[in-house]
Amino acid sequence: MPWAIGRRPRKLSPRVVRESHGQWYNYRGRVTTRCLRQDFTLVHQGGLYQIHDSLRATHVLVEEPLDGTMRITHQGRPLGFHAITSRPVKAVAIKPVPLPRRPVTPRPDHPWRKRLLPEQATHAAAGIT
Repeated sequence: MPWAIGRRPRKLSPRVVRESHGQWYNYRGRVTTRCLRQDFTLVHQGGLYQIHDSLRATHVLVEEPLDGTMRITHQGRPLGFHAITSRPVKAVAIKPVPLPRRPVTPRPDHPWRKRLLPEQATHAAAGIT
């Protein structure tokens, strides 16, 4: 019975010591969840890291043990990575100069050039009073 005397409540995890703002600390060090970009890069503490393994994931865990090293894992599997020292420079795209557009006139037999209603003949008697 859950309300019985002597039963201790279960903790979230025995390894979690403190949790705040998407990162938690355990007895091994700091663990942070990071978003994996579509080009398999991630940003962690101002540095850019390239993942070597191809995987179908949107988030990975960055573990920083107490010895100062860094490990990136996904579902418990360590991933190979390297730090990118300089950000790649985007090539400046030269925009083509748009040519002036010529006005479009419909051809002589186009339906727009035809009258909507047929011409009405004027009566000679209607003009004389």
